[in-house]
Amino acid sequence: MFYVKKIRYFILFSFLFSLFFINCSKDISLNELEETENAVEPKIINTSPLHNLIPKTGNTYSEATLFCKAEPSQENQTITYQWFTGTPENGTPIAGANSESFTAFPPAEKGIFYYHCKITGIIQNNNSGATDTSETNCIFSVAYTGLPLVSITTPDNSEITSKEEWLEDATISISGAKNESWNFEPVKTSIHGRGNSTWVQPKKPYALKLDKKQKILGMQKHKRWVLIANYLDNSFIRNSMAFYLIGLFGLDYTVKGEFVDLVLNCEYKGLYWLGEAIKIDENRININDGNNTMTNIDDKDYLIEMDVYYDEPAKFKSKIRNLPYMIKK
Repeated sequence: MFYVKKIRYFILFSFLFSLFFINCSKDISLNELEETENAVEPKIINTSPLHNLIPKTGNTYSEATLFCKAEPSQENQTITYQWFTGTPENGTPIAGANSESFTAFPPAEKGIFYYHCKITGIIQNNNSGATDTSETNCIFSVAYTGLPLVSITTPDNSEITSKEEWLEDATISISGAKNESWNFEPVKTSIHGRGNSTWVQPKKPYALKLDKKQKILGMQKHKRWVLIANYLDNSFIRNSMAFYLIGLFGLDYTVKGEFVDLVLNCEYKGLYWLGEAIKIDENRININDGNNTMTNIDDKDYLIEMDVYYDEPAKFKSKIRNLPYMIKK
């Protein structure tokens, strides 16, 4: 009988202890939840572009100014800033860089460099004296390449969304070229997208049509130019190398171009290849396409492109291997 009572007391005690433990657990969880709800990240309201460039003017490199401005997400929250070199995973704090802006000066070596700003929101609990903190980061890249800088601005910073319709009244300028005579102030141009599979990539290629013929980076005068993104080429040199090798054969014409940094509407877009658009012209492919006076139509020359997209009005396929050819205008 005593043994049975002892078991009953043990079961009752275990039940009460379990209730107490569960209630305590619930209280702890609720407290943790309240603390989590108090820790709200500051709200970022404005930043400099995420990708930036240290530009070159003549033989002098200037600095890149980065900024990340935040505001409190809730009442009584104060905000602090700390800038770091590197990313949040491997960053090193920069002494004295405790404001919403930071100036990145040219480093000792060329390359792509990363900075980030840690923004901390602090709430002081007046009753308990405890402090709730929350953090968020703004990550920036800064390119220091020494390449010519191509700056393009569209009207009202309009986005380029078409590869058929020209966006007119844009401007283009070049600075930081190795030959200072190649630099020029903004001139009028039209711009649209180009490419097939490359046009749907995050880094877009573009076609340019200047209002007036102009030399660019030492290349012959013309209105039509292209900006190749090389997004699908991790080496960035396949096109450039192909044109170089073709040039060794001493053909009458080989496409020319130069690597540049592109800034579009004040935003750094990265490394591009600025080159000649393939056109029939005395400074490009110098053939007689029938526009000049000729007595025999058989003397007419044609610009023919082999392209699997096969989307020109005048086109044919070869008898051997059924290869797609198109006659370009």
